[in-house]
Amino acid sequence: MTTYKNSVYRYGLALSVAALSLPLKLILVSLVGPETSFLLLFATTLISTWFGGIGPGLLASFLSALAGGEGIFRPDNPLPEPGRILHGGLFFLQGALIAFLVAAWRTAQRETAAAKEEGRRSNGAAEQRILNKTKTLENEISDRKQIEEELKAALSLMNAALESTTDGLLVVDREGKIRTFNRKFVEMWQIPPSVVASRDDHQALDYVLEQLKEPERFIAKVRELYARPDAESYDILEFKDGKTFERYSKPQQIGEGVGRVWSFRDITERRRNEKALQEQAIRDSLTGLYNRRYFDQRSEDEIARARREKHALAILMCDLDFFKLLNDTLGHQVGDKVLKEVAVSILDSTRGIDLIFRWGGDEIVVVLSKTTRDGVLTAASRIREGVLNIGKAVDIPLDISIGIALYPEHGRTIDELINMADRSLYIAKKGGDKIHIGDKEYDLDESAVKVVFQPVIEISSRQIIGYEALGRDPQGKLSILDLFKKYQAIGQLSEFKRICFHSQLKEAERLHLQRVFINVDFNLLDQLGTLPKPHDIDLILEISESEALRNIEQRLQIARKWKEQGFKFAMDDFGAGFISLPFISQLVPDYIKIDRSAILQAVASRAFRQFLKELVGTLRNYETSGIIAEGIETEEELGVVQEMEINLAQGFLLGKPQAL
Repeated sequence: MTTYKNSVYRYGLALSVAALSLPLKLILVSLVGPETSFLLLFATTLISTWFGGIGPGLLASFLSALAGGEGIFRPDNPLPEPGRILHGGLFFLQGALIAFLVAAWRTAQRETAAAKEEGRRSNGAAEQRILNKTKTLENEISDRKQIEEELKAALSLMNAALESTTDGLLVVDREGKIRTFNRKFVEMWQIPPSVVASRDDHQALDYVLEQLKEPERFIAKVRELYARPDAESYDILEFKDGKTFERYSKPQQIGEGVGRVWSFRDITERRRNEKALQEQAIRDSLTGLYNRRYFDQRSEDEIARARREKHALAILMCDLDFFKLLNDTLGHQVGDKVLKEVAVSILDSTRGIDLIFRWGGDEIVVVLSKTTRDGVLTAASRIREGVLNIGKAVDIPLDISIGIALYPEHGRTIDELINMADRSLYIAKKGGDKIHIGDKEYDLDESAVKVVFQPVIEISSRQIIGYEALGRDPQGKLSILDLFKKYQAIGQLSEFKRICFHSQLKEAERLHLQRVFINVDFNLLDQLGTLPKPHDIDLILEISESEALRNIEQRLQIARKWKEQGFKFAMDDFGAGFISLPFISQLVPDYIKIDRSAILQAVASRAFRQFLKELVGTLRNYETSGIIAEGIETEEELGVVQEMEINLAQGFLLGKPQAL
């Protein structure tokens, strides 16, 4: 075992051991005998070899042998002695040991040299391998550093891209826990910093859900995608504050699905612009109502829904009355303002589910869904009331006519309904009732007219000498002229006049009136033929003087037939602008009724009063029962009538038309 690696220490040890063995040898030889020198040589050699190696052992043995060696023979005694023979044997043994050590040392030297050479070669190969490995490691480290730099650059680029995007990004793992996000996500959802810092997905989700209109739909989609990790999705999120987000979701995969990426895009402004463009495309620029183009799109859908849900639907065709006159007199600027107010009024008069369209000009179409006939009439009345209020506010005679068509009663297609509503509007405008449903003829019977009576008074005695029968609207909405227009528009005016005549005659019989004046025209008399006069009633048929301006002979024949049946005649509206003296002179009516317009002129002009007085005096030669002044409303008018020696009169001053 070689303890010391340094040569100086190893050979120094050998010298020290050899030097120490000399005094020991002198002492021990004298005490024990010469044999001890060999033992000391052996010990010195063994110790030096053990601790220093073969070289130091050889050095120590050689020095030890030289220090105490003795010859076998003496010069003075060439014969060997027995003790010297033993001592010589030991000397030879020492020499053999030294020779052995020398041989071993040489062998060791050669082996050492070979080992060193091999070591040099091995070290060279090892060094080369180490150099190669080092170079490889250096290359790997360089590549790794390059990769790390590239990764850092890529990561920096990716982070920059994520932070610069206008989309909010959120990355979660398969369990839905937050892994990363960008600042835009936090800004878009306005998540508090404490919630962001906690990365508590449940807390963040609760905060998100509070902002949405439909949180249940949001969480249902999240759960659906967690159940289907490979699925992608897209939907729209609407917020309580009016914002709108697009939501995209894709799985995050690294070999397999490891999570999910959520992307949110704020499309509030885009939606607002799109809606504005859509509104511009479907809205009338002046009134803000839907335009006719949009009507074509929506009307078919509304009919399909009415058919599917089996409910009624109404089309209201509305047309402003006197609007052209308003534009012509006050200007289009005022007309536009009024039209806007009318549009707002109609919107206020209808329900939120109803659709209102500007059809063109002053025409507006209203589509009422899920309605009834009574509901339609109620809505139409509210619309008209609102328009009348606008007219009163600006002091113009503004009104509206409304024609109505009902689905499926009047048609099953939009074209059929529009045509019906248009015809109904014509009836509403021309007939005077302003609101009309369909174009069917009215079911005319005695309920179509209300009969009232106005007394005819003898002025001097204030006694009632008879009554004029008058027709009125049973609902009290229209004047008799408007009623006539209404039935004229639908081609039933003649039938209505016939109903009026029979109703007045029947009511007079029921009341047992002695004398009754009934307004007729020659067309009605011709259609009726002749009727037997009721007993105990003096019936006077009032004919307007304008009726006698044409076809005098033909009409005189009709009058004579009725006179033969016992009926009497009165010439009505004398002095209203139409005078037919030839007809009066040939017919010789029982009564002549002076029109109110002539009475008013007589009140205003003394000269005309004198003229009328003289004319009345002449007319007395062509009547058989009396002259009646109509429309007397004041005492002054009554005094003028008496001054002209007219003794019969009727008017509001003497009695209003009323049911008896």
